[in-house]
Amino acid sequence: MTEDEKKKREADPLRNLVLTEIYTTEALINILERKGVVSRDEILEEIKAMKEDIESQVLNK
Repeated sequence: MTEDEKKKREADPLRNLVLTEIYTTEALINILERKGVVSRDEILEEIKAMKEDIESQVLNK
């Protein structure tokens, strides 16, 4: 990684925040799935249901 790339990466806190959230979520999903607590499909179904619920609440305001 060049110095310019490092500076650009450090200068974009929103990007860093989003990437941190993505990595954290993916790590948690992997651990829960590996331990047999929940399947990836169950998590994706829950995310879809939550998204639909939030979107319907926004539309009903």
